[in-house]
Amino acid sequence: MNIGRLGGALALTLVALPLTAWAGPWTKELGQHYAKLGGDLYYTTDYFDSRLQGSDGETGIQRFVGTNLTLYGEVGVFPLWPIQVTASLPLTVGVSTFKDPALIGTSEPGTATGVRLGDLRVALQTSILRKGFQLAPSVEVKIPMYANDVVGKGLGPYRQWVPIPGDGQIDITPMMLMGGSIPTKVPMWVEGGIGYRFRTEAFVRWNTNLEFVDGIPFYAAWGLAPGRSWVVLRVDGYKNVRDDDVSREAVTIGPSVGVTVWKGLAIEARLAGDVVANNAPRGIAAGLGVSWRYPFPAASDASSSDGATTE
Repeated sequence: MNIGRLGGALALTLVALPLTAWAGPWTKELGQHYAKLGGDLYYTTDYFDSRLQGSDGETGIQRFVGTNLTLYGEVGVFPLWPIQVTASLPLTVGVSTFKDPALIGTSEPGTATGVRLGDLRVALQTSILRKGFQLAPSVEVKIPMYANDVVGKGLGPYRQWVPIPGDGQIDITPMMLMGGSIPTKVPMWVEGGIGYRFRTEAFVRWNTNLEFVDGIPFYAAWGLAPGRSWVVLRVDGYKNVRDDDVSREAVTIGPSVGVTVWKGLAIEARLAGDVVANNAPRGIAAGLGVSWRYPFPAASDASSSDGATTE
């Protein structure tokens, strides 16, 4: 695989997917659950492609639009102590707009589309502290459900412009989650987390010499829940442990809102923008989803979900 495909397609996939959405520190007990089907749209606002700095100054990706349809769930699995399993799997659709005079001439840019399953993420979480302040360790494993070696296969020279769905390797991320309620008239809370991501270099059907560096994921959130609705302001970030020319670093910030419309059925929406992006372009993401949780919010004094917590 040539360096053009490595640089451009990899940058595309790393911005197409939002940063990992952690379940939050309120670990579910046996039978409690939360599920969400959501869609996200990502649009680059500041795209940089090193290939545009080449000898002709004409070749490279101009912009990118990514769409994810993600199924996400949390479920309590143990009767004697809160232990939950969290899982998510996206269907990714990426569309790149590119210039390649040698391939398609200079009149109009071309487009290339990639459609694949993304990374399956499975996490096991438990509680250390449960009363008042919450403290919950979690370990996540990321497993690619695609093969970058076959993305765009058969498209000849157009293949280098087809977005790939992920970085193609298995990652392991231990995380410590924490948070608690703020005693106010309107239910309010804060939460956050920090961890360490081990990049295993175990690639799934991708013959590449890329080496990603380990990194530190983190997040912080503040939320309030007036009545059957909630509002959350959240910051997510990822910092490499050392300088690197390939591995992405980013900080994303934005609000999310939700409203319970019937029992445990809710509609959720989010908006987020990249305020820091290294080895990747900046962009804006918007999402809309439908969720279900049990116990129902009115019957539960604490529950956590993908980016939204009600108490």
